[in-house]
Order: sequence, then structure tokens, then C-alpha cells
Amino acid sequence: MNTNADDQKRKKTALKNRFETAILKWNFKKISVAYTVAAVIATVVCAVIVALVFRTVFTFAWHCGEVRDNLEKGNEQGVSAAIDQLAAFPDVVDVVFLDGENHVTRTWKHSRFAKENFSLMRCTSQREYYFSANDPQVVFMPVEHGEIVFTLIFSSTFSHDDRDPYEGSCNKTVNLLLNLGEQNATSRIFLISTGDEIPYGKGTIYGVILVILFFLLVNQVLLALWAYQNALKAKLSPVFWGLVVLFSGTIGALIYLLYKRRYRHIKQSP
Repeated sequence: MNTNADDQKRKKTALKNRFETAILKWNFKKISVAYTVAAVIATVVCAVIVALVFRTVFTFAWHCGEVRDNLEKGNEQGVSAAIDQLAAFPDVVDVVFLDGENHVTRTWKHSRFAKENFSLMRCTSQREYYFSANDPQVVFMPVEHGEIVFTLIFSSTFSHDDRDPYEGSCNKTVNLLLNLGEQNATSRIFLISTGDEIPYGKGTIYGVILVILFFLLVNQVLLALWAYQNALKAKLSPVFWGLVVLFSGTIGALIYLLYKRRYRHIKQSP
């Protein structure tokens, strides 16, 4: 009557024995070295790809830094040269100098925003957006110097176009408003950029995330298999410790090693 159940039990036992025999032959020192080498290569490749895809963003941020450095040194020629470099980028609408009353005292590209008064009105939104008094169809998102790289990458990767600053969508255009610094107590420099989408930027971001997740998953599985093998040799519960390490990673592996050390100490005690 129990023939089928016995057969199933014997098959499971045989499968478990084959798995344990196979895993006992694994050399986890060599596997860990191979994994580390693969992870380092993948990291270098991802870094090179990110540098190539977002090189324009990094160059842009570098010139922004040059503006600030020259402002701090009082080097007006250096400021002008760095702004010339920034103004050459196709997504830069204009670079404007504003006085204490938001009057435009100097403009690089003579855009429609370079009016006598560059007044902005805060949107009634949780996001920090501003309307332009001169062009109500344009919304500005202010960006500080320390946020430039992050904002430029993600504002172009996840486009701000056609987002309503209140809720839902509309036909308004969102421009980035970068604060490049202060020339003096009453003069500030702002850069207006459309934040155009970076070619292959979205794919690069998603690709890097997938690579990171893949190696994290492989790391979890390898740690779990190592714990299974080690617990099997130590005559502990391999299934239990394998699952613990699988779901807790490095912390679980450390807990296992501490438990194993304590277990051996107790076992060796008279």
C-alpha cells in the first residue's frame, strides 16, 4: 500500500545524497576567487560604460566647478572662459547674471528669459518648482552645485518634460536652473538648461542596476552553498544553515561561524 510513498522517499534520499556528494567536491576557495575576479571585471566594464555614456554630463559638471573655483579666486577671465564652455553645450538655453533685485545684468545667449527682470514664482507643489513671470509655460527646477551630476543624469534619464508641477501632466516644459555661484554680494549666476535626454542613458542605468543585482544574487547563492557544505562537514543541519545564509547573506554566514565555533567548544568540553 505504501510502495509509492516508499519509492518517492527513496528517490528523494538518493537525490539528496547525490547533491551532497557533488557539493562536497566543490572548492569554494577557487570559486570565491573566480567570483571576485568576475565581479571586479564587471565593475570596471560598468564604470567604463558609465564614463563613456555620461562623459558629457561629467564634462559639464567640471566646467560648472571651474566657474565656482574662479569666482572664489576672483578671476573674471576664468569665469568667462568656463561659462563660454558651458554655453557651447546644445542643451544650455542661457547663462544669466542677476543682481539683488533679479534684474538680468548680463546674458550669454540672449534667450527669451534674459529680460529686464527674471522673477520666478513658487509653485504650490510639494516639488520645488518655479514659474517664470515672463513665460508661464516654462517651469524651472532649481539645482545646487553639489546636485549637478545626479540631477543632470536622472533629469535626462527620467525626463521632466510634460510634467505638471501640481499633479498629473500638462504641456509645460521643465527646465533646470543651476546655481553656478555668486560673483559678489549682489550678483548671482544661473544657468538654464533643458536637460536633454542622454543617448543610451536609460539603458545604461538599468543595465548597471541589473549587473549589480545579478552579482548580489550570485553572492547570496554561493554563500548559502558554502554554508551547506561546511555544515555538512561539521555534522550540523546543512539545510537549515543553507537557508539562513541564503536569506541573510554575510550576516547569516557570520552567525553560522559563531554558532559553529560555540558548537565545537561545547562538543569538546568534558
